[in-house]
Parts: sequence; structure tokens; C-alpha cells
Amino acid sequence: MILLFLSLQGVFVIRWEITTPASIDLIINKCIENNLDAVVVQVYARGEALVKNPYFPLFEELRTGKDLLKLLIEKAGAYNIQVWAWVNLFYAWSQTDFPYGKGHITETHPEWFVVDKRGRRNIEMSVEELKRRGLEGYFVSPFVDEYVKKVRDYMVFIQNNYHVHGFILDYVRYPGRYYSYEPYVYEYIKRYLYIDRNDSLLPFLGIDFRRIEKRIKIQRIAQVLMILKGRIYLPVLACVYQNPERARSEFYQDWPQWIKMGVVDGVIPMIYTRDVRLFEKRIIALKSYPIVPAIGVYLFKNSKGWKEEIKILKKHNINSFLLFSLNSL
Repeated sequence: MILLFLSLQGVFVIRWEITTPASIDLIINKCIENNLDAVVVQVYARGEALVKNPYFPLFEELRTGKDLLKLLIEKAGAYNIQVWAWVNLFYAWSQTDFPYGKGHITETHPEWFVVDKRGRRNIEMSVEELKRRGLEGYFVSPFVDEYVKKVRDYMVFIQNNYHVHGFILDYVRYPGRYYSYEPYVYEYIKRYLYIDRNDSLLPFLGIDFRRIEKRIKIQRIAQVLMILKGRIYLPVLACVYQNPERARSEFYQDWPQWIKMGVVDGVIPMIYTRDVRLFEKRIIALKSYPIVPAIGVYLFKNSKGWKEEIKILKKHNINSFLLFSLNSL
């Protein structure tokens, strides 16, 4: 594991916050104004990419043909500001109409998307249904090897062509425990464990299929991280739910185990709260892990609140943090 926690005091830049060359000047200026030394820029989200590449279509928000990642790295370097590549892993589209006719995976590979416990595929749900269910959007199954390799190859492309300092993975999870019943899961279990869920002999053999199924889903996400990190020599961090028990049981996100396995170099617990006391309580619970806490600056009316949370981090000898996000500074 790379011991990288020297100083990473940065800000997340969402795809709609970097659309033209003028956006880059704003990003740099806000970093300087707030004494930040890092920019975490979204290079892959919703099945789209910030830069031209052989794997995914470009962000629909882009308003220029220029290479904004290259320009950002050049300008940031002049001020000793790090640039990290932010990848939304399994979150493939948001609560809006699909981008038909652009070669997007929602159109080319609808079979890749997760399935709920009733057999309904996530991609078949309307935006209204997503909202009723409390889902952020449309998710690809972690069991789709072709997709995982595609994202890995895109990350290698970024690593080889741009001087980024590392990768930050987000949405390294299922949308919820009731959305993990796609055929890919059962094909995987049958292929590697030789267990068929429809085998009537399982109860007589003392095999608890549901328990096996849950364990395999948790292990698979760790395996995906291993696949991604196997070709990446830069540091890799993962955004995670702050409560490790809930992360594991609800989203199959066993991040303490990821740290032990070395498939990530640290985690970014999303501690988004305006309650300073609650923030400190959560920091105390997590500070034994290699963390870079994420602070929800969008929750505050002014900088006083989130700067109080930074003071709490320093009180507990945590020098790194990330602010979410740029437009809220």
C-alpha cells in the first residue's frame, strides 16, 4: 500500500463545473483563494468521459473541443496544485432521459444493468420510478467483466497520457441490497463455485445459498478493485459510506477489507453534515483508518461552518480533506 497521506487538501470538480477553458481559471483561482493543493476532477461519470478516448463518449456538458484535462494539469502545475482523476465506477446514468444515438452503454448494453429482487432491470425504470425508490440513477452490475475491463483500460489511458497524481473511485458499490439479482451474479456463482441456485438438493446438503450469494457480491467488488489496481501504479482512493457496517450490509461495500487487501490506498468517507459535533464523533470513529474525509461544503451558507470541520480534522492530526464541491466555495 502506498503511504500517500502527506497533504491532500482539495476540492471535487463535477463534470458541469469544467466545460470550457474559462472554467479552468475559475478552478485554479478558487484553489488559491482557499489554500487548496489539489483538484479532484471528474474524468468519468454516467458512462461518459472528460477527454477523447477509444472507450466512452464525451460528457454532454462539454462546450469546447479543447482537451480540458491537459489544460487543467498545465495550469495547476504552475501553482503546485495536484490533479486527481475522479471515476464514477458503476453509476452509469442519472435521473434524466437517456442519451440515444451517442453510443452510450444505456443504448448499446442495456443487459449490463442491475436487477432488483423481483427481476426488474434498473434500466427499465422511469425517472419517476427511480425517484420513488430513492435511487440516484442507473447502475451497471459489478459482475460484467467487459465493462470492468473497459473502465480499467480507460484509467490506464488516463494514466499513460496525462500527468495525474492518482485516481479517486466513486460509486464502488451496488445502489442497494435489493438491486443485485442480475443473471451475471448466478452465472458467476455457478461457474466458480459449481453451485446452482435452482438445485433442489442444496437444503439437504446444508448449503445456505443466500449467505453464499451475499458473500460473493461483497467479494466481487473487492475483486473488481483488484482488477483495476492491477494495471494502475498511481495511488487509488475510494469514496465510501462512513459507516462500515452499513456500507457492507446495504451496498456490499466492505471497505475496511479493501484496505487490508491493499486494493485501495485509502478511503474517502463522505461525512456530509452541518452538525460539527456529529462530524467530530464520526472522525473519532474513523481516524484509525487511512482516510481523507470529504466535507459537504454545499450544506453551509458560508465558509465558517466547513472551516470549523477542518479545524476538527487538524485537532485529530488529520491533514487531508476534500471539499464537495467547487461551485459551493
